[in-house]
Amino acid sequence: MQGMRKIRMCFSDAFPIIVGYFSISVAFGVLAQKYLGMYAVMMSALVFAGASQFVALQMLIHKSSALLIVLTTFLVNLRH
Repeated sequence: MQGMRKIRMCFSDAFPIIVGYFSISVAFGVLAQKYLGMYAVMMSALVFAGASQFVALQMLIHKSSALLIVLTTFLVNLRH
């Protein structure tokens, strides 16, 4: 019983964060499905920075160079 109580407490603490990540992931999925397909899935699995994903998505849609995308996402992540 003590273990279940801890699990419930952890879940209730983490729930607001889960909701936030879920809403961002849905927004990215909706925007990316039309343009990138499998690249969006790989980006979501490999990139742990939501703002960078949105920036890279827009730059990929506008056919920017890979170097420019990498540099821009690096600059976006400097704020962390």
